[in-house]
Amino acid sequence: MQPHSSATAIGRGTARRFSSKHRAFQDRVWFIHKFHKDRIVGLNDDLRLFVRPERNT
Repeated sequence: MQPHSSATAIGRGTARRFSSKHRAFQDRVWFIHKFHKDRIVGLNDDLRLFVRPERNT
């Protein structure tokens, strides 16, 4: 799945300016992004890559 630059450009702190409806949407986007990031980190850890080097020491 291709990362959306618009979703990554809007940070969690920036979402405070928008409405509560957009805030709920941003929380859902951040949750999906965090879950996807954790999956990628797990795969990279299995491949001995340098995403989280503290786990490989």
